[in-house]
Amino acid sequence: MSSPELSVIVPVHNEERRLPRNLPRILGHLEKHHPSFELLLCEDGSTDRTVEVARTFLNSVPGAKILSFPIRRGKGYGVRRGVLASCGRHVLFLDVDLSTPLETISEALRGLAGGADMVIGSRALEASKITRPQPPHRRMAARLFNFLRNALLGPGIARFADSQCGFKALRGDAGRELFSRMAIDGFLFDVELLSLALRQGWRILEIPVTWGDDPGSQVRFFSDGWRTVRDLWRIRRALKGY
Repeated sequence: MSSPELSVIVPVHNEERRLPRNLPRILGHLEKHHPSFELLLCEDGSTDRTVEVARTFLNSVPGAKILSFPIRRGKGYGVRRGVLASCGRHVLFLDVDLSTPLETISEALRGLAGGADMVIGSRALEASKITRPQPPHRRMAARLFNFLRNALLGPGIARFADSQCGFKALRGDAGRELFSRMAIDGFLFDVELLSLALRQGWRILEIPVTWGDDPGSQVRFFSDGWRTVRDLWRIRRALKGY
C-alpha cells in the first residue's frame, strides 16, 4: 500500500466534549479535499472518556489511528509521537478545537509545494483575522513569553512573532528526522521545532490565519512559568551542542 499524501496529527487531552463535534468535521474535510490521508489522534493521559469517544468515530475509518499514552507527558510529546508514527509525504498538526479553520490546510500544502520546508500559521501577520481575541492577561503573557524566548534564544527565533500557533505543516521525511532529535514534551516544543529547523537552514513560510481564542485552552503561562524558563534553557543548551 502506498503512503498517503498527508498525515494529520491531532493532539488531545480530556476532550470528550469537543470530539463528537469536531472529529466529524476533520474527517469530512479530509475525505472531501485531501482523500489520500492518514489521521493520527494522539491522546495524552486523559482522565475522561476521550479514548472511548474517539474510537466510536475512528475505528471504522481507514488510515485513522489512536495513539494513547497512559501518563500525561504534554502536547509536545503527543505531537512528536504522532509525527514519528506517520508515513505521509506531508505532515501537519492542528488543534482539536479548530481555532484555525480546516481550509488553511490547502494553503499550507501549497506553501510546501512551492518550496517551503515548513509552513506555520501566524496570528501576528497583518493579513490574519482574529475573530475572538485573547483576554488581556493572555496577551500580556504572550508578550512576556516572546521577550524571554528572544532573550534566551537570540535573533533567529525573534523573526517569528507567533511561534505558538497550533497549526504547522512540514515535509514528511525531513519532519520525521527533525522530530527524532527533539526532547521538549510541553508546549515549548514549537520553539524547539523552529529553532532546530533554523539551524538546519530550513525555508519556513508564515501564513496568515483566521483564528478565534479558545477559552478552554490548557496552556497556563503564569502557573507554569518555571517550566517555561526551564525548557527555554534546555533548548538553548541543546542548540549550543547541535
